[in-house]
Amino acid sequence: FRVLAKSSACAVEAAAANDRPWWGTQFHPERWDDGRPAGRVILRRFLELAGIPPAAQARAQEASSSSA
Repeated sequence: FRVLAKSSACAVEAAAANDRPWWGTQFHPERWDDGRPAGRVILRRFLELAGIPPAAQARAQEASSSSA
């Protein structure tokens, strides 16, 4: 794995496999709000990469929005 993102608070915030289409993040994009709007984009792109159909993406976003 290679580190894609890090900070002073977390040594590995995002990683990717060198030999497979695997990605991981130490971030909670499902908790987006007005102060952290990028979470919605990150979650949507992750679901696209995972091959999740748009209808399932919409349900996941609705569930996240109602639990925030």
